[in-house]
Amino acid sequence: MTREFAFRIAGWILLALVLGFVGVALVDAARQIDWSRVRPVPGIIAIGAVLFTVSVALADLLVRLLYRDLGVRLKPGRGLVLYFVPMLGRYLPGKVASIAGHVVIARRYGIDLGVAAAAVGLLTVLGLMAGVAVGLAFLFLQPPGVVDPALIRWLTAAGFAGLAIACLPGIWLGFINAGLRLFGREPFTRRLDYAAVLRLYGTLAAHALLTVAGYAAITLGCIGQPLTALPLIIGAMCVANVIGFLAIFAPGGIGVREGILFLMLDPTLGVGPAALFTVVLRLVQVAVDALAAGLGLWVFRRDPDLAKPEPTAS
Repeated sequence: MTREFAFRIAGWILLALVLGFVGVALVDAARQIDWSRVRPVPGIIAIGAVLFTVSVALADLLVRLLYRDLGVRLKPGRGLVLYFVPMLGRYLPGKVASIAGHVVIARRYGIDLGVAAAAVGLLTVLGLMAGVAVGLAFLFLQPPGVVDPALIRWLTAAGFAGLAIACLPGIWLGFINAGLRLFGREPFTRRLDYAAVLRLYGTLAAHALLTVAGYAAITLGCIGQPLTALPLIIGAMCVANVIGFLAIFAPGGIGVREGILFLMLDPTLGVGPAALFTVVLRLVQVAVDALAAGLGLWVFRRDPDLAKPEPTAS
């Protein structure tokens, strides 16, 4: 048995245990739902759809701004493709497919491998740190006792440490260049100023807020719940999304994200509504992710020129 196969077996076993534990908890909680009160609210669903639509436009802008800072000028729409189409790869084990997908599409646009690797590295690292920051901001807004103070302390420490690392381009560029050398590629040498990194970080935070708020509002509208719990849900979703992404054994963070969300929302929403929100949210996110990726794929296929990037003047 090879080491890689052993790791896969261990990952499958761990995923099965997590899914079994979380699944049983959610099924037990679902029995306490008062189904007579579950009535969709179209107005709330529409608010969520508007928020997510704005986040789609912002995603295209932030990716194009990032590549501009890296020396490549992308046409409008290409940022949307590079952000949303590879995102479906996170539903595969290991999370590697989403990163590789970004690089493959960037190469179709004629972008150098080193530039694409640096871009996806920045988007991944800063995106995770921005998610933690947004989650913390909304969890701090909760009344005392709603969120475990120990969780707040750990998240605060992780947020500051992650931001410090993310704002030191030399650290993550070192890892990227080490990988490029393994494949016989030239290292990425372009310098990024801290203002560009912080601007990207802020844009990613705004995008994370809009995206999570959109998902949450659509889900609340589907299950007939008011928007009063939205701040807590935004905070819990951001934290659960980051931890779910880091759980590389769980495709799309399935099981891990649901367990964290359920535990954090149960004290405020109640057992039944928390379970219903958790399950419906997963369905909403998969459907909306597929729509966004489908839009990106449509834009990609209609692009008349897939091999001529437009470099900025040096």
